[in-house]
Order: sequence, then structure tokens, then C-alpha cells
Amino acid sequence: MKIKSIITAILLLPTILYVKAQDLISKVPAEANVLITVNTKAVFKHLAIDDVNTFFQKVGVFDTISAAGTGTFNKLEDVGIDYDSKAYFYMQSSDSVQFFGGLLPLVDADKFESLVGPDRKIEIVNGLKSIYNKDRTIRVSWDKNTAYVLGASFFEHYFERPDIVERYMLPEPVAEAYPSYDYGSDDAAVLTDSVYTEYDDWATADTTIAEDEYWEDYWADIDDSVAVLSDTSNVQIITVAPPQLPDMYDEVDSVLSQEGYADDYYLEYRRYTTTRDSMVNILLNQWIDQRMQEITTGTAPSYAKKHKVGKMGDDVIADLRLQDFGAIYQSYLPAHLLYSVVGMGKMPKIDYGIDMVSGQMVVEGNKLVIRGDATLDKEMSRYFKAIYAKKMNRKFLRYLDKDVLGFMSFAMDTEAYIKYMPQIFQRYYGPMAGRYDKYVDLTALFFDVILDEKAIGKVFKGDNLLVLHGVTPVEVSYTDYVYDEDYNYQEVEKTKTEQLPDFLWMFSSDDTRIFERLLEAGQSELKVENHDGVYALPKSYGSALQLYFLIKDGIVFVGSNQAKMQEINTNKYPGKGHKPYMQIAKKDAFSVLFNTKKAPELFDRMDIPVERQLRSTVEELGQYGDFVVRSPGMKGNKVSAELSIDFPDRKGNALAFLFDLLNEFVPTIK
Repeated sequence: MKIKSIITAILLLPTILYVKAQDLISKVPAEANVLITVNTKAVFKHLAIDDVNTFFQKVGVFDTISAAGTGTFNKLEDVGIDYDSKAYFYMQSSDSVQFFGGLLPLVDADKFESLVGPDRKIEIVNGLKSIYNKDRTIRVSWDKNTAYVLGASFFEHYFERPDIVERYMLPEPVAEAYPSYDYGSDDAAVLTDSVYTEYDDWATADTTIAEDEYWEDYWADIDDSVAVLSDTSNVQIITVAPPQLPDMYDEVDSVLSQEGYADDYYLEYRRYTTTRDSMVNILLNQWIDQRMQEITTGTAPSYAKKHKVGKMGDDVIADLRLQDFGAIYQSYLPAHLLYSVVGMGKMPKIDYGIDMVSGQMVVEGNKLVIRGDATLDKEMSRYFKAIYAKKMNRKFLRYLDKDVLGFMSFAMDTEAYIKYMPQIFQRYYGPMAGRYDKYVDLTALFFDVILDEKAIGKVFKGDNLLVLHGVTPVEVSYTDYVYDEDYNYQEVEKTKTEQLPDFLWMFSSDDTRIFERLLEAGQSELKVENHDGVYALPKSYGSALQLYFLIKDGIVFVGSNQAKMQEINTNKYPGKGHKPYMQIAKKDAFSVLFNTKKAPELFDRMDIPVERQLRSTVEELGQYGDFVVRSPGMKGNKVSAELSIDFPDRKGNALAFLFDLLNEFVPTIK
């Protein structure tokens, strides 16, 4: 029987552990727009917690916490947080209010409680120990296993709507403080309306008396201050006859009248905002308490049930998810400015076709990788699949030498881009145009009618490669002017050092006639020189940069190194291409690479001053791997991108290396 029980327990253990791991994500509200997951177990897999404790002791973090709380803190373990689980931070926006919250797993609730200072009052709210900030718009509660953080802020324009002012008996906005709004009826359910405060609730709220007394004293102090400033009984006035200028008194009276009005308006507006904010904060406090009750009891709809949340690996440090990107963006738009500029009465729903944005920070040995992707709706997916269908011209790849300083590649289908640009333009800017929406439509129609996407697509196919071979300092002569005491000037020839980039840019073209005609015209009109097929543009005075053009095998080359251009023209270019670089440019729709090993040489060549304490760090850049940003374009309905860099193998992994680097630069606090 015991053996059977043991076997059963072993079989159930993974399920039990999974349920425990999912416990906190199940309490994240389903309507959260932003979710950040911190995988503390993965963090301390790559960082020794003793090293972190030593660093925090060095910078005085534990001393600060100990001074603020009731306990003594010498290490992270004294805080009571469970570092073997995940912590969640989220944000939820509506048209009226923005909630922000956090869920922290606890291993010792008593230790966590000792973070609370002796002057802070711990209240029992719905059975949970809780503390609030001064205006009670942020609440922290905890039980034996979890610490809950929940706060809220409101959007001013919502609480200035006439129907909302009437509903909650808020003060009327000060005249001319904001323009009038013509809000249409909104049948959509409002998140914050789930808590409705009746008019007489203001009279019964616990904070009302304190608020009234506070504001009475506050305005009495202001009135006293104004009285003191206006008392001129002890001031000696000396009268001086002013010069007789026409209309001077009228101008002075007008200015004084305007300044007096501005002062009165400022005081009145400040009175309005402080009164309104205090009343709205009471609403926020009620909504916070209600939402906290739903979260802690599990009655709120769960994020994990509404959205697919994948398992995080042990190398994933943090995860970011943005749901309904348009709603997040819209919540930060300046509604009043949009009204005054474009005449937008009611904020429209912003829909850029981005359903979700996600990202992760991952440690892959000595490489740190930040990955991100955006999930597009059906319409935008169709546009971008066509735009990113273009592949890189394989003839470009031989110019990616191993010793290049860096390169950027970009491949898109120009014909598809011009074809779908009007629709994308209308979708992005149409809702924000207000009374100018007809001009947005007209602009989109103009591009649709005027531009011939097939013809332009032949001239500029859309695949590009820019290669930076290096930077060379060059002395350049220029004319300056020297002035004598009588401001007579004399021309003086001077020299300056200019950093000249050695670069090569190329793009494909099936119809090079326009470039050929431009170069022919330039030879007669702009002093363009033809060096056996390599065309040199005239230099700008005072600049050492010389540009060269070459058209060969359906490729247009633009560069700054005449010798390299001649080698390409005569088929004598020695480069064969570095295979890892060739793979990146060939595979990805967009890529940027910087050869970090070249950084110390670049600093010396450009004579960039480096502080003594940073010198070793700059020299160590020669041991770094490449810094790469790349995007494969569209895969399914997602467009993705990745940023990565290889660090020296000095501390075992990328996160430990970065932490050690931070430790070197942060001074000890004594």
C-alpha cells in the first residue's frame, strides 16, 4: 500500500508542480494589455545570488531597505520573496483609467511584512494585510504565498466629459481650460463603470471630512498670501512723471488686465484640478479595492484562459506580451491636442492591424539574445507577405568580406510596397486625421494613380546591401575669416580633420536607363567625370567625401573608394565573401551587423578620447563577437526580429558577464 502511494505521489508530482507554477499567472486579469514575466529562477541560474548580495551591499541597497522597514536586511533572502518562481507585472487600460499591478511569489510572508516601515499603517481589507500610498491610489496586500500590488491612474479627458461630470457630480471644468468636446454616445462597455458611485457616496466617504478640512485650510492660506501681497499700506510710493507717449496708458492697462486675468485663471484652474483629482482618487480607491478582491479570490477572468501562454525555458530571463497594441497606443495619445489640431471630437478606435507584440530576453551561453515578433491581422499579413517576398541578389554576397566593419542588408519588393502603400497609409493615418481625413484619402489616391509600381519596381527592385569597410581620417582645406578691431575681415586657408567612410552600396535594377541618362547629363552640366565606366561626382567644397557610381550586370554601385570600384568594373575584386555574413544577408529580409572586434582599432583611428578607467573595457571589445540585428520578415502571420551579441567567455555566460561589468563601473557607497 505504501509503495502504491509513493508511486502515485511520484506520478502526480509534475502536475502538482505545474499547478503551483501556474498559480500566479492564473490571477493576472484577462483584459491585461501588457504582461511582463520575470523568470527569477532563470536569473539566478546564470547569476550567483551571493554575488548579487555582495553588489547590493556595496551600493547600499540593504542599508536603505533596513532604514525604511522594521527588519534587518543583509541579503535578498531576507526579503521573503520566492526566487524559484516567476513574478508577473501587468497593465490594463480602458478609456477612463489605467490599472498597473504585480504578483510576487513569497516564501516567507513575515519577512516581506518587515519591509513596511513603522510609520505605515497596516490595514486588514477583505482579510488581507494591506497598505496604501498617501492618496490611496496604490495598494499592496499580501497573504502567506503572494504579494499583490495594484494601482491606478485616470485619464483627465474622460472625467471632463459632460455625462461623466454629471454622473459623479464632479466640478465643472474651468472655462477655456480645454476646448469643448462633442462626444457621441458610446455603447461599448466601460471597464471602470463596473463600480458605480452614487451621488450620496461622496458624503459618506471616510475621507470626505478630511478632504474638506484640508482644502478649507489650503485656500485660506492662499487667500492670506494674496492679502499679504496686496497690502500696500506700508509702501512708500515715489511718483515720477512719465514721458508723454500716445496710447501708452491704454497699452499698460491692457497688459495688466491680461496678467490679472491669467493669475485669476491659474488659481481657479488649480482649485478645479485639486478638487476634481481628490474626488476621482476616491473613485480609484473603490475600484482598486473591488478589483483586488476579484484578483485575490480568483473570481476575475484569467489571462491564462483567454490567451495562450507558453512555457518559459530555463534560459529565458524575461518575457513581454502586448495585447491589442492599438488600444495601448491610443491610451497615450493627447486627446485634447488632437482635437485642437485636427478637430477630432471623439477618439476613434486605433487599429494598425497588430494583434499582439511579444518579446523575450534569452541567455544562450555567452550570447545575449532579445527576440520579438508582432502578430498581424489577415489584411496586414497579406500586405507584408507580398512586400517581404523579395530575396537578396546573390551577386551581392561576395562583397561581404570577413574584415568589414559592418553592413546593412534590406530586401523588399518595391512593386508590392508601392501597390499596398495607399491602403497602409489610410489605415495608419486615416483615423487620426479628424477633419483632414479627406486629405489623407486624397494623398492615398494620388500615390495609387500617379505611381506606376511596375515601372518603379524595375528601376529599383528593392534589394539593398550597404557595406562599411572602415573609416579614415583625412585633412580637408577650408576658408575661414579673421576679423580685426575694426571688423575688417581677411580670408584664411585652414585645415580640419574629417572622418571619411569607406563604403559600398549596391542595389538591383532591371531598367538602368534613368541612371545612365542622369550620368550623361551630369558630365556636361555638373562636371561628373567618367573614369572608364566609373563616374566620379564633384566634391563639395570643404569636404573630402568623393562619391563614385558604377552600373554593371544589372547592379547600381555607389561607393567612396575609387580603387574598389575599378576592381569591380574590371572583374578583379578579390573578395569572396565571409560565409556567416553571407548566410545572414541571404536568409534575412533585414539585417544590421557591426564587427565589434574592429571597435578598438576604430577608436584609435578616429582618435576618440577614452577615459583611463574605460580603456580596458574598450580594448576588451576586441574579444566580443558580432553585434547583429536581423529580421527574416514574415513567417505565417508574424513578423519577427532578433538582436544578439556575443560576449567574451570570462564569466561563463552573458548575464554573468554583464553583471560583472556593472559591478566594475558602479562605485562603492560608504
